[in-house]
Amino acid sequence: MWLSVYVPENGRVGEVRLEQSSGRPRLDESAMREARRWRFKPGIRDGVPVAMWKKIPVTFMPSFGKELEHTQCAPSSSLPPSAFRLQPSAFSLESSV
Repeated sequence: MWLSVYVPENGRVGEVRLEQSSGRPRLDESAMREARRWRFKPGIRDGVPVAMWKKIPVTFMPSFGKELEHTQCAPSSSLPPSAFRLQPSAFSLESSV
């Protein structure tokens, strides 16, 4: 899954776009909702914070906590989004000028 995230100068996520789906709409929606809560160090150009878009790869890792107690034998397609931990891949915000 890939998300594009708009990060203004204050480092808060301003907008999130789904670039490539996970194939599961509920996971896509969950990832986008969580991405809106992320905070970043803004991009810097000539020593000044700047707004920019960043494309971010995202994976979901199974979370084997209490959420799965009643669904451990269920096929993965029936697991709720809360059964997964969102794992944004490592990246940095850099100006692409």
